[in-house]
Amino acid sequence: MTMASAKIIDFHYRGYYPNYHTLRHFLSKDRGHQLSEKHSGFMPAEVEYRLEGSKETVTFEPHFQDVPLLSQPDKKASLEYLQLIIRGNAGDKAAVAETEKIKEDFRRKAEAVYRPATFTEDEFVIPSVSVNQYDETLISQKGKVLLDLYQEGFPVPDFCILTSASYHLGAPERESYLRSAIGNMEKMTGQVFGDPKQALVFAMRCATPMYIPGLMPTYLNVGVTRETYPSLVGNYGKEVADKIHLNNLKTILHMLCPNQDLYQEALSGCEKEMQPEPAISSLVRAISRLDGRILEDAYYQAAVFMHTAHDFYVRNQDLIYTFQSGKPVLPSLILQKMVWTVRNRESYPGVLYSRHPRTGLGIQVESVREIFGEDIMTGTIHAEQNEFFSRGEVKADFPAIYHFYPMLPKLEVKLKSPATIEFAVESTSHATFFAILQLNASELTGRATLLSAIDLYQNKIVSKKRVIQLIKPYHLRQIFSERIDDESLRELEFFGNGISVLPRSAVSAIIYFSMSKALEAKKRGEKVCLCKENFIPTETIFMAELDAIMSMNPLAIHVVTACLGYGIPAFIDLKNYQLQLGENSIRNGYGLTIREGDWITVSSKRHCIFKGKAYYKPARFQKYLEGQKLEMDQKEERVFINMSKAYK
Repeated sequence: MTMASAKIIDFHYRGYYPNYHTLRHFLSKDRGHQLSEKHSGFMPAEVEYRLEGSKETVTFEPHFQDVPLLSQPDKKASLEYLQLIIRGNAGDKAAVAETEKIKEDFRRKAEAVYRPATFTEDEFVIPSVSVNQYDETLISQKGKVLLDLYQEGFPVPDFCILTSASYHLGAPERESYLRSAIGNMEKMTGQVFGDPKQALVFAMRCATPMYIPGLMPTYLNVGVTRETYPSLVGNYGKEVADKIHLNNLKTILHMLCPNQDLYQEALSGCEKEMQPEPAISSLVRAISRLDGRILEDAYYQAAVFMHTAHDFYVRNQDLIYTFQSGKPVLPSLILQKMVWTVRNRESYPGVLYSRHPRTGLGIQVESVREIFGEDIMTGTIHAEQNEFFSRGEVKADFPAIYHFYPMLPKLEVKLKSPATIEFAVESTSHATFFAILQLNASELTGRATLLSAIDLYQNKIVSKKRVIQLIKPYHLRQIFSERIDDESLRELEFFGNGISVLPRSAVSAIIYFSMSKALEAKKRGEKVCLCKENFIPTETIFMAELDAIMSMNPLAIHVVTACLGYGIPAFIDLKNYQLQLGENSIRNGYGLTIREGDWITVSSKRHCIFKGKAYYKPARFQKYLEGQKLEMDQKEERVFINMSKAYK
């Protein structure tokens, strides 16, 4: 049996999440060329297959024109097309002719759906297909990053930005431009908003000119209604459709019930139900009593989300003003096609670090199978952490990341920093697609920052000046301080969330509610967390004495600067997270109380506050520098050797 005639018994496609940019290239006159010839962020797909009677797999890069047919939802059709490619490569002219005919038929059908379109692009609406450059003040930091990546050929799902200029428009005008933005999305995706057969569903993300992790709202699954639900069932199956519908309903209920007690009361009926259908019915009844139209009208639903996002900005202007270094800014809204990370066990959201955020060695992947990404970003679900030191190690568990892995150095060059990628993976029975949802310079621990910054400098990726920008004073403080044991954190009692000022920091301390008592406790040698309604700039002189700060309201800019300079973990704006300050206590929305003199633990990585004291691992690096002999494994020894060189 020849290779050309052998039967394919197993195959898998790995590639970028498709968007309008790549599809239009397939349909263009220039389609004979790979995108990588013009776009630095593009990476060819891979197909891996095994023939009957063979134990070995074969991997090859399909031509760009073959990609849509090898990755189509119909596995049988994809398999037959792959067999034709193999026969054609072996010299079968009939197979070559057949593949050309299939490609032409597909192209003709795609042209009917994705024909050249005129997109709305002006001061108020900017689509991802734009070839122009825009400032962060107009499209936000997140919007600018996504637009740059999209233009460079990276796998960014189609999106459209409702710019900050639209914020001051009247409600009718804003809704008109929202419709224009949705119209752009329909042209890019080939889907129709509110359609019962091919419904467009998108995420709406609120963003500002400066990245503020964990603050600005995101609304997933916008556009799911009674009418569009059948489209989800038809395309993805009932189980997946119910997950999407439930998420949408919970988001709507939370939006309509900003009061946490009312929300929990309305949600309680749903959470008692073990099956999706009764839970959906329970939520629909609760929402119908508040605003039934939002369940029926997709455009009305999108408009309510838009106005709610803008209302959030109004309520939190002081906090946003603090993080924007005192500069007045306006919000932008990013509408982005949903990537279905709940589709099956091989679909998942996560965060990919080009350098391990704690050690600086290898990469780290944080993810959970079959959930929505916001559950990880908001800390609702703790992600599984996996570290890898070579590309091959990633392949079995994360084939989509295995495919994307070679692009990590390019992103570090682009950022002049270690990279943190918020990603989403959507998979079918035979294909895996990697999508980038956000890219930022990494927030690492002190030792990881030290090691990675020096490594980037030695590899001539960053300058000496950039090294100093990357390594902040609090990083050096972290290097010589104790580290909380991760297992210990899981045993603590969760208390609440907040906005963290200092990245990658955690501390346990005894809580006090006045500066005088906190300073007295420090004199006794205690580790101290000071919690107050407000802090004022004149108090910054005492902050170097504290171990942690909790503020019910946004901090003054000078206080934030002091926390960053002194390396003091600070959790702020706790009122917005349903925490209430008493005379000598603080209480959460579920009735749990922390009193003066109690131990608390704060973790900025998780945006969480815990009741209780965590266990710590000692700062061994200081002892190592002093020449003390320590028991250590090969991994820690390698870290310390590299750290000592970098530190010197």
